[in-house]
Amino acid sequence: MEIVNISEDVAMRAGELKKKLRIALLDCYIISVAEAINARPLFKKQESGMTPILNSLEKLGVLFLDKMSIDEL
Repeated sequence: MEIVNISEDVAMRAGELKKKLRIALLDCYIISVAEAINARPLFKKQESGMTPILNSLEKLGVLFLDKMSIDEL
């Protein structure tokens, strides 16, 4: 685990994602930070508000723990 400082670029990207995706701001920060450190954003499960934008989330590299097989872990 690594603590990541939130830069202005990360905050601006999170805001852009919030406008585009219309999901929780915290989720947007998770995606933005993951991009900044070249990681894949990982969520425990897919929230109902994410269903309409699954294609966009997949393009951003988002993974859902409850959708992964044991081999992927």
